[in-house]
Amino acid sequence: MTISGRSVFNRQVKRLKGTEDILRLRLGDFRVVFSIEDEKLAVLVISIGSRGNIYNRF
Repeated sequence: MTISGRSVFNRQVKRLKGTEDILRLRLGDFRVVFSIEDEKLAVLVISIGSRGNIYNRF
């Protein structure tokens, strides 16, 4: 997966603790929480928000 021509699978993407298939992408002060559905070749964006409160939902 790429954003603006750059791979996002680097230090900016981490698996959420306590989950098997939910990842987070760091974009400055914001986080994108998502999962990848390989069988459908799809990325499901679960939530986007500021670092301070994005994890309260999980």
